[in-house]
Amino acid sequence: MGETTTADSMDRLSELPPFIIHHIMSRLSAQEAAQTSILSKRWKALYKSFPVLDFHEAYTYFTGEDEFYRNPAVIDPEHLIKGFRRNLLKFIKFVDACLVRFFELEFSIQKFRLLIGLLDVKRFSSVLDKWLGLVVENRVKELDFEVQTSRKTMYTLSQTIYFVKSITSLKLSGCKLELPYGDIKLYALKSLSLDKVCITEEILHKLLSCCSLLEDLHLSCLALKHIYVSKLHKLKIISIRESPHELQSVEIAAPSLE
Repeated sequence: MGETTTADSMDRLSELPPFIIHHIMSRLSAQEAAQTSILSKRWKALYKSFPVLDFHEAYTYFTGEDEFYRNPAVIDPEHLIKGFRRNLLKFIKFVDACLVRFFELEFSIQKFRLLIGLLDVKRFSSVLDKWLGLVVENRVKELDFEVQTSRKTMYTLSQTIYFVKSITSLKLSGCKLELPYGDIKLYALKSLSLDKVCITEEILHKLLSCCSLLEDLHLSCLALKHIYVSKLHKLKIISIRESPHELQSVEIAAPSLE
């Protein structure tokens, strides 16, 4: 009786419409979503086309570092570093395989979210550049990109991100933005969030001036002294969280602010 009931439940799961199965997957972590592929051949096929990619690598080394200072007699920092690097390489291999598969199958990506902690930014910058290039090629619409470091060095964001015509939501954290080498083409961008981002006033002004559809703006950048926001006629929400010791002036001209 139990086996029959289980089989019937599995059949009903497999008969669910694709959009419902994808919605279920959207509520799971990347690893959990991958595990659903063992439920049936149909779930496996639908997982391969699941347009939401969410990758989160726990910042195990720096968490362990805090524990080391609380209890140095128990924690071996060298062991923590080796463990973090080992887990990071596995994580990078997993993300790389997923993105390459999507690229080869020519599937569009609705959302790509990445949270990754790095000890050696220079070593892995080319990997992050490659991933951003792949999601851009797959016409990503929502991008949430966070790079955690020890703050001594920051990842310099790939220039390709400035030219993504399909993107509607962009969240960046822990990156350094440099002046784009061409015209910014974020024509569809409606939501922009910059958190712990290193950016100059010149770059910020150029970025905002090219996002005419922007409705939602959140700024928490590093070392900005002046913020000037204008000609964003559709902007409804703006949030600015800057150090009062650094920020000297804010000027906003947006008629649609709520």
